[in-house]
Amino acid sequence: MTDFGAVLRAHRHAADLTQEQLAHTAGVSVEAVRTLENGRRRYPRAQTVELLAKGLGLTPEDLAELTEYARRPTAAGRRSLPERVPDFTGRQEQVDQLRDLLVAGSTGPGVVVISAIAGMGGVGKTALAVHVAHELAAHYPDGVLVVNLRGFGPDEPLPVEDALASLMEQAGAEPSDQPESVDQLAARFRSVLAGRRTLLLLDNAADVAQVKPLLPGSETCAVMVTSRRLLTSLPGSRLLKLDVLGEAEAVALLTETAGADRVSAEPEALRELARLCGYLPLALRITGTHLATDAGLRVAQLAARLSDERARLDQLSSDDLDVRATMALSLARLVEAEPSARAVFTLLGAYRGDVLDLLVAARLVEQAAEEVEEVLEKLVDLHLLETVGPQRYTLHDLVRAYARELAIAELTTAEHDAAQLRILEWYQAVGLRRRLQVFGLGKLARELADPALAEPAAGLDVPQIDDWLQTELPELLAAVRRAVDDAPRAARPVASIAMGLEMYLSDRRRYLDCLALYDAAGTAIRRAGDQVGQSLTFYDWATTLAELGDFEAAAARMREALDAEPTSRHLNHELHCRIYLAAYLGRLGRHEEAFPQAEQGLALAVEFGAEIPIAEAHLVLGTLYGEVQRYAEQDEQFRTAAELVRRTEDVRAARHWILYRIGVAYRQSERSAEAVTYLRECLAVDEEEYDELERMETLQELGRNELALGEAAEAAAHLSAALEVAVRNENLLMEARTRQYLGEALAALGRGAEARAEWERALRLARASGLREAAELDVLLSTVDDPRG
Repeated sequence: MTDFGAVLRAHRHAADLTQEQLAHTAGVSVEAVRTLENGRRRYPRAQTVELLAKGLGLTPEDLAELTEYARRPTAAGRRSLPERVPDFTGRQEQVDQLRDLLVAGSTGPGVVVISAIAGMGGVGKTALAVHVAHELAAHYPDGVLVVNLRGFGPDEPLPVEDALASLMEQAGAEPSDQPESVDQLAARFRSVLAGRRTLLLLDNAADVAQVKPLLPGSETCAVMVTSRRLLTSLPGSRLLKLDVLGEAEAVALLTETAGADRVSAEPEALRELARLCGYLPLALRITGTHLATDAGLRVAQLAARLSDERARLDQLSSDDLDVRATMALSLARLVEAEPSARAVFTLLGAYRGDVLDLLVAARLVEQAAEEVEEVLEKLVDLHLLETVGPQRYTLHDLVRAYARELAIAELTTAEHDAAQLRILEWYQAVGLRRRLQVFGLGKLARELADPALAEPAAGLDVPQIDDWLQTELPELLAAVRRAVDDAPRAARPVASIAMGLEMYLSDRRRYLDCLALYDAAGTAIRRAGDQVGQSLTFYDWATTLAELGDFEAAAARMREALDAEPTSRHLNHELHCRIYLAAYLGRLGRHEEAFPQAEQGLALAVEFGAEIPIAEAHLVLGTLYGEVQRYAEQDEQFRTAAELVRRTEDVRAARHWILYRIGVAYRQSERSAEAVTYLRECLAVDEEEYDELERMETLQELGRNELALGEAAEAAAHLSAALEVAVRNENLLMEARTRQYLGEALAALGRGAEARAEWERALRLARASGLREAAELDVLLSTVDDPRG
């Protein structure tokens, strides 16, 4: 209630009059009395005051008092611009952007310059707007009008008519004695500002509907609006999305708030403290205040307290500043319009990944993707969620901490565990759906996973799945790693995921991602004692280790796959376990163990009766013969293998695999001339039905053999072509290896500086990926001079 309304009501009660009786005796409308008493009009006209005084029978002293409360403040008193934040730091780019917009003026007749500043609670929207308003006050000689619209706070949003009354009061407009609708008030407000050079600061807006009636109509005016919502539909607005501070600005704000003498001795701890505050100005000011007021508190001690996410928000509270309360207000305002938002937000707190995809979110909250997307986008509008890509979201660290608090408080352990399992089951569905469409599930695979488990992903085809996996794979791998701690329940879903994605990853030569997947899956399977998972997953694990050159581990995993109970019940699987165990034992020089495994594998392949497994067995036997320098027998085995796959015209991948592996084996036997013959045939197969990644590895292997034959120019050409494919597909493993071999070809051509550049790039990739080739590259780099001296 305003001062005038309070005094008027007191006098009316003293006179024992109702509002209707006062209106009758004073000769004014009942609505005018009500409007004045409830504060919707604060400063009535002098004539109205005299009529009310007469109706009340006031003494001259009482009339003087009532007149004083009705007197409008002077122009100096009407300037309502708050003081600048004393420790305002950074934001120079945004300040310049706002200054350029607001000083340049409108873009056409009747167009008002409007800047809508949006951002999460506590990010410093009001501080920025006030700072800019002070800087630009001289450009608006008719005043700066400010109103807090209370869009987000403990009270209800400020009614539009009250906001208009406040703005007109600040503008010096005489109030009307008659009731006015919002449209009438807005029209009168626009008339008052017509031709004036006035800046409006509409702070803390709830939504566009609250702001639109407050906009002036004169191009001489400008408006700044702050809101936690993205006011994208505000007519004529330029949107400025305010993010958290950068590290340097955050450290500067902490230093300014706490005092340089308090923090200068602990620069590393100060940077860590800024990071734990999420670079959010509100959190930084709170922690800076803690340091300023507690002389015994070290920066490192405060950082240690904040490092516990479960207690972080407790530390980020000081007097009337509270990060948790700020986020709670945003969520509460959304829940008023969207009741399901709280349950969705709480379940987001149960998500343990970094980036949340819409399809994963739909499974997490058990809603249709279309329904949950609507809620997620509303959370984005309030900056409780951030968009990092199409239908992909992430939470600011402090918002995540708040969401996890809600999840801990409102979800039972069973509900939390069920949420994690739903995510794994979705990944399982996607992987199985892809495998069913590309390859199908054999008998042993069906023991691991029922095809019905793919049903949740039934609406996705292979290209859609592949596009989705391109961005989602890091989150999927992280989810699988986390699931290891829940082995008994998670073992089967994790094994199914590994089986479902094996072809996707191996076809793309993503062996490092394969290894990450199998490391986690294998651990879960061992803990659960899952024999079916061991039989299938350990086989794929072994083949991945072999591709990475770790034949000791590959042989161990393949033996575990062979020893698993289900393997002996599936002839095709057992024969493959045996022949590739033989191959790995051969690479380890353990040929007395390798030959019996290979021969038994061949016998099982003949019993199975399929040409491709028989060809694979001959391939491995030929490789073993080459390793013990029995070259005639090697040639015979390879001729048999090649002839078998040449007859299988419908399985091009098998022809590529056999011909390519023959080339590799011949190179390892130092018979590169024979290798080149088969590799050129393999390249023709790759060109016939184009597969870019298979062609890449053929070109790479062909280049290595040409290099061994002294054909360095041809080798460099083929390796350069392979490198283009590796880079285009972002295949870091193949890129590192190809750069290594290309460097060798360039060195052979006398192009030492170029060779060194390729080896340095390869070494960086190898070290980053943990590849065994790193040590070999160090040796190669020592063989050429560094042109940089």
